[in-house]
Amino acid sequence: MVKENEPAILKLDHQGRLVLPKALRKALGVVPGTRMVAWVEGGRLVLVPWERLEAEIWTELEDVAGDLAAELIRERRLEALKDG
Repeated sequence: MVKENEPAILKLDHQGRLVLPKALRKALGVVPGTRMVAWVEGGRLVLVPWERLEAEIWTELEDVAGDLAAELIRERRLEALKDG
């Protein structure tokens, strides 16, 4: 099993694909078919399972009070009244 911060050497194939070794897949808890989200941050590739990222986002939004859609509609109506 790969430990946190332990490097794994990957090789990009001619079609630009990377294969995650079994130890990395196991450490991340991913299986074939898992959706992954990738972005570049500080010159590094960050790769996160979609479901984990989604759960993190919902956790952050739990602290948001009120109905955001209703608040947005109210703001748009106020802007329309100012412009009209």
